[in-house]
Amino acid sequence: MRGTLLASTPIATPSKERALSESRLTAGAAPAIDLHATQRRTLTTLSVSQVFGSIGVGVGFAVSALVATSLSSSPAQAGLLQGLSVVGTVAATILLARVSASRGRRPGLAIGYVVAAAGALVAVVGITSHQFLVFLVGGALFSVANATTLQSRFAAADLAPPHGRAAGIALVLWMSTVGAVVGPNLATWGGDVLARRGIDPWAGAYVTAAVAFALAGLVIAVRLRPDPLLLARTAFEHDPGAEAAAPQGQQLRSGARAIARSQQARLALTAMAVAHAAMIGVMAWTPVHMAGSMAGSAHLHGAHAGGTSSQAAIGYVLSAHLAGMYAFSPVMGWAARRLGERTVVVLGLGLTIVSVAGIAQLPGSAGLGLGIGLAGLGIGWSAVLVAGSSLLTSSVAIEQRAASQGVADSAVWVASGLSQVASGWVLGTFGYAWLAVAFLVLVAPVTLWAATGARPRPQR
Repeated sequence: MRGTLLASTPIATPSKERALSESRLTAGAAPAIDLHATQRRTLTTLSVSQVFGSIGVGVGFAVSALVATSLSSSPAQAGLLQGLSVVGTVAATILLARVSASRGRRPGLAIGYVVAAAGALVAVVGITSHQFLVFLVGGALFSVANATTLQSRFAAADLAPPHGRAAGIALVLWMSTVGAVVGPNLATWGGDVLARRGIDPWAGAYVTAAVAFALAGLVIAVRLRPDPLLLARTAFEHDPGAEAAAPQGQQLRSGARAIARSQQARLALTAMAVAHAAMIGVMAWTPVHMAGSMAGSAHLHGAHAGGTSSQAAIGYVLSAHLAGMYAFSPVMGWAARRLGERTVVVLGLGLTIVSVAGIAQLPGSAGLGLGIGLAGLGIGWSAVLVAGSSLLTSSVAIEQRAASQGVADSAVWVASGLSQVASGWVLGTFGYAWLAVAFLVLVAPVTLWAATGARPRPQR
């Protein structure tokens, strides 16, 4: 039965939405539900699951390339893992969006973590049996965790009032900082534990990831009740002018139409896609740029081994980048509330341009400068993702939100895959500086559009 809000002011659709002043919902004879308390429980549940999920992702980030290189006969074959991971993430994003749109957030996120845990165990089989193809299958399933952890941020916005959406999204993203810091270290710890029992240490790392994903899925399955998306559909007033919820199998098409009808949603999707493409394209190839420059310098000065110092410098630069991506998320949520979502998107794109322009001037040996540049690139990405996700959510009706969010994340991951392919060619053909210039050309028009385009009409 459709719920009735116990207040005189209804919660309207994105175009007319007002602040969430209502706090309780009744459904027939069921006890009243405190929406504010439910939102707090939802954020706590998502935060805990995000810690476990991001730890699993961090473990894979630390060892996947090493394992693929060891099991394959060439670096080119090892690169198949990256391609399959992108394909697996896009496919998982579409699947999770369809499940969430029809059945709610809880089953979608829980299924994602279960599949990722299964993928980690398949990877263990591939490692212990020295079967590269089996490991690739496991890696593709493992990549479902990327889509799941990123989709979790939207569940934080389902029951949030308009002024609190960006903060909820930012909180969930901020918890990924734990995985970025702890995950790689747990990969070493898990490997050492199993190595003492005669098991390949890399297999131990993936066992650690499987446990982390299983715990994340368990937290979601047990604690994410009531389902925030299903409750939001009941609590929030339906927009008579919005497209009705699409039947099973047509949700993504409905979500794409909802984005196409809204300039704000189109801007949010485009901004997130180009910011992610620039971040991934530059970040992925900076270690190659640094290693090549340092190796050349060592050879020029007669050094026999600069490998350790080179790896340390690369590690520091990537750590600065990861810190920029996640550690400042709460600041972005606060800024989106105070300055407006679109303003923060513009600022994030602007910081991306400044960071990439600075990086283009630096040699690979400039570890400090590259670290600062990549940290700025990560902060710009964080600003665009937090504010863009909130703007997208605010721009489509509740009936199409889950599907629209899935379409947007699919576009982001496709942009990521294309960026990695294209940036590798640009780097090999023209060099690192021109790689940065290429992303300047990509981001600048979107920044201009965001800064000068039509603004949302004031709400009455």
